[in-house]
Amino acid sequence: MSPEDLEFYKKLLKKKREEALESMPDISDCHDPIFTGMDLADHATDVMDKSRNGQLVSREGRYLHHINEALDRIKKGTYGICRTCGDEIPKKRLEVVPNATQCIKCKNKEERKIRTRRWSNFLLKKNL
Repeated sequence: MSPEDLEFYKKLLKKKREEALESMPDISDCHDPIFTGMDLADHATDVMDKSRNGQLVSREGRYLHHINEALDRIKKGTYGICRTCGDEIPKKRLEVVPNATQCIKCKNKEERKIRTRRWSNFLLKKNL
């Protein structure tokens, strides 16, 4: 990959990181305060909102981690190389998913394996 391409993806990843940080709920909103005379329904709604915020923070945190790993791969010179087959990840894929670690062929194979494993586990639990 050319230095110009790497610079493009570096800027794209940094932009994605900024967007993720801006959209992340405040972590202090994820903790349940002590129940103090609040109406039970309001308290339940508040708890659900805080739980949802906690899930968003967790998901955004994982996304930020993947973005930072991609920026590290740029520094190491391994960005844009599929971790499974070693082929170059197409630029069109990296433009859509700049933190991608696999080419689409390997990613699809991995997802099929995961779906098959989940389906097998489901059938085993149901004794089918």
